[in-house]
Amino acid sequence: MIEELLQELNRRGRDKAVWRLHRDAENLLTPLEVMALKGIVSTLPAPTQKWLEGTDPYLKGEPQGYLRTELSEHIDLYSDPAYQRAEKRLVIAFCGHVNRLMMPLHRMLQCLPSQLFDLVLLMDSNRVHFQNGVPPVAGSLLELVDWLTSRPALRGHKATLCYGTSGGAFAALRAGILMKAEQAISVGGRFHSHPARIAHAVPMPAFDPLCLCFGDVSTKLTCVYSAGCEHDRQSTEQLTQTLAVERLVVPGVSHHVPFMELTTEQLEAFFGRVFEFESTFNWVEVESTLKDAELATS
Repeated sequence: MIEELLQELNRRGRDKAVWRLHRDAENLLTPLEVMALKGIVSTLPAPTQKWLEGTDPYLKGEPQGYLRTELSEHIDLYSDPAYQRAEKRLVIAFCGHVNRLMMPLHRMLQCLPSQLFDLVLLMDSNRVHFQNGVPPVAGSLLELVDWLTSRPALRGHKATLCYGTSGGAFAALRAGILMKAEQAISVGGRFHSHPARIAHAVPMPAFDPLCLCFGDVSTKLTCVYSAGCEHDRQSTEQLTQTLAVERLVVPGVSHHVPFMELTTEQLEAFFGRVFEFESTFNWVEVESTLKDAELATS
């Protein structure tokens, strides 16, 4: 990934639109790769130097040891080879419509101990809530689940979690139910309501895991949304009419849960809470601090 980025920077590194290159890189780079770029920062174009300076607050301490492996177009595996997969849980992450998880990927990976997790990143190139799967390996969500569960590199973990943001959020819940995953987490999830997206998707299946017809659901379902985002609240409320759902309401008003406003410590506390691993930082204390700050500015 770094080699490709450097080639593009040499080609258009001083272009006014270089921010697009930085944004695309943020969706793929690991903490180790960001640190490697910092090691040669003086050789890079000024806009890229400034962009890398902005990562300083989010890469404290030793970078997590994730390495990226491309499994297929728009599907990448992030794993630390120093640890056996049998010791880790697998996070299957469904991106939103801008092919990211509401934050640069290296920020999320730095908050997930690489000895505890592997992560598969799925990008929805058609932007239709993964109803078309991830071509070319899958043309539907069900085919995508079958493909993921059949990959040797994605088998043998002690548990599987599904996690999705925005347009990938409810896809993560659907996939989690179909895969009988341990957990499935939606962040800013909404039902398919945009006519343009529905029109360009494959026909909606008559059978939807997010309904009573599915029967008993063993997967723990969690919906995260901002307290002031009424649309997301209503979508979660609608979902709770048919399924048992844990709610995690965070301070804020935006559909994009305010991850970018959190410090690294606060973000680690959030992931420790939703992925249920022991973190140095306590989410309950962080949440209380955020609520106090919200009241002070309201």
